[in-house]
Amino acid sequence: MDLNKILTELRQQLILINPEYEKRDVFIFAGIDIAARFFKNNGSWEVKTIDCSRCGTCCKKMTGKSFPFSTPDGCKHLITSGNEYLCGLSYFRPNGCAVAELDLEECSVKWEPVK
Repeated sequence: MDLNKILTELRQQLILINPEYEKRDVFIFAGIDIAARFFKNNGSWEVKTIDCSRCGTCCKKMTGKSFPFSTPDGCKHLITSGNEYLCGLSYFRPNGCAVAELDLEECSVKWEPVK
């Protein structure tokens, strides 16, 4: 199975449906998590190889006007569950939270290019 070919064909089909999609990044979700992504600026697909560790660091750094639920301490919907942090909105979490690119060195999420 050539994953790159499958994902590229999917993107091409989306563009046929709506030509505006050619100008946009593409994210494929598995539940509320991104499984694969395509950034138009580099023209290649990536798949998630290591999932979120639920450390809460990214949500704590979501402050400012660009994040609708932000407080000075981060997202107001961040809740603690044992040693993990979870989103209080669960499946109703905005997609923007999943696709926010905060470039955190300490983040456990890892992406690999699709070849």
